[in-house]
Amino acid sequence: MKIFFTLSTSLLLLGALFTAQAQTVTVKPATEFIISNEAKGVQTVLYIDEKYVTKGWKEFLKEYGKVETPKGSKNVYTVSVGKMPNLSFAPIAITSKITSNDGATTVFYSLKDDAAFITDPAHSKYSSAVDLLHDFGVRMYREQVNREVEVAQKELDKRIRTNEQLVRKGEGLQKDLEENKKDKISYDEQMVKNHNDSIQLVRDIILNKDEQKQTAEAYTKQQTVMTSVKSSLDSAGVVYVGKKKKDMPVEIQASEKELKAREKERDKAIKTGESLRKDQEKNGRQKTDLQNKLAKNAADRERIPKEIEANLKEQKKAQEEIEKQKKVVEQVRAKLNDIK
Repeated sequence: MKIFFTLSTSLLLLGALFTAQAQTVTVKPATEFIISNEAKGVQTVLYIDEKYVTKGWKEFLKEYGKVETPKGSKNVYTVSVGKMPNLSFAPIAITSKITSNDGATTVFYSLKDDAAFITDPAHSKYSSAVDLLHDFGVRMYREQVNREVEVAQKELDKRIRTNEQLVRKGEGLQKDLEENKKDKISYDEQMVKNHNDSIQLVRDIILNKDEQKQTAEAYTKQQTVMTSVKSSLDSAGVVYVGKKKKDMPVEIQASEKELKAREKERDKAIKTGESLRKDQEKNGRQKTDLQNKLAKNAADRERIPKEIEANLKEQKKAQEEIEKQKKVVEQVRAKLNDIK
């Protein structure tokens, strides 16, 4: 198993390290013309994707009232009757706008009660209004870093799983090597037995050929004896043709019995010879099979150590990548301490 860490993965992690280029939230006064009205407010620039900021901002506004988007006004979010008792007991009109450019997202908002703009630097609650936007920016940066931590942690988990797979593969290879050694011993023992069996089969076949010859001769000889007995009885005028077996002359019964015994011995020798030839063919197939197994065993014995060596290198590389990614995770988490 090989480990591949693509360029896109590396860039993703580098992006995670530097996404929040400016993690110090700065809020400053600003004026915007929204829906043809001048709004005195404050704004901050966040180096976070607009979609995350917009989502977070809507959730932020919902804490103070119903969020609306005026028709024909892009990226403008308002709360007509906002409840912010820490700033004013009177209803507060919240007007806000979100814009983005080159990865920087600007959040502007204006707070106005019946009397004046609370987000005017001259207002007594101006600093509290600034603090609200500042705290929102801090929260956005923290969420952004947590997303980066999640991405970095997933990559770390992935590399750990890859290493675990390599370890399991290495253990399997070690087991394969041990099994290979055991198989070699077993195949060698089987080859010795196969060789001895082959020698014995050759001997048995030679003996069987002699046995077949002897039993065939004995059977032929007994046939001659049988013919001689019948001739003697014929000469003596003994009638036996057509008689039942039990009424046959004793000489014929004895001769037939002996003939069947010789026939049985002959057939047995022939059958044994056929069985020995089959055993010899089987022995040859077993020898070929064992030779093939030994050849594969030898090839595996050469291959497995190389794979073990390669696996150990991969494990080492995987461990190094894990340690690198651990540092990435730590570096990303450390950014939480830098958010102000």
